[in-house]
Amino acid sequence: AANAGTTRTPLVTAVFAECDVDGDGLLHQREMEAFARLSGFDGTESEWNQEYQLLCEERGIDPRAGVGPSLFRRLVDDPGECFCSDMDLQNILGQLRSRHRPNGRAESARAAAADRARGGDRSGRGGPGVDRDEDDDELRFAGAP
Repeated sequence: AANAGTTRTPLVTAVFAECDVDGDGLLHQREMEAFARLSGFDGTESEWNQEYQLLCEERGIDPRAGVGPSLFRRLVDDPGECFCSDMDLQNILGQLRSRHRPNGRAESARAAAADRARGGDRSGRGGPGVDRDEDDDELRFAGAP
């Protein structure tokens, strides 16, 4: 049983890191939603928003701050919460990583993070965005006389 904890910790850490698209050490609402959906949550976006708000409220954390690694660990370890077996976590990790491959079916979370770093925002959290059409036009006509 002691060995199970040693192998589980890096697994939980790896899942957290794959979900943490912006690399800030916290899982914000959309980052947690990706995990929740892979672990079985199948509600609407509105239901997820309510669930996330409740999760934060019950734990006294600011929903805008996000879920830290220790709370994430408690959630996936607690049968009364979002418990995931090691096999569940391995499957979730594989799905998250496949999204990050260039040929993955889903949009790469890292590509979204890179897009935000360039000024765009696909996270749904607001912030400065870039009008892609306008930028494309500027690039397209940049070499014109």
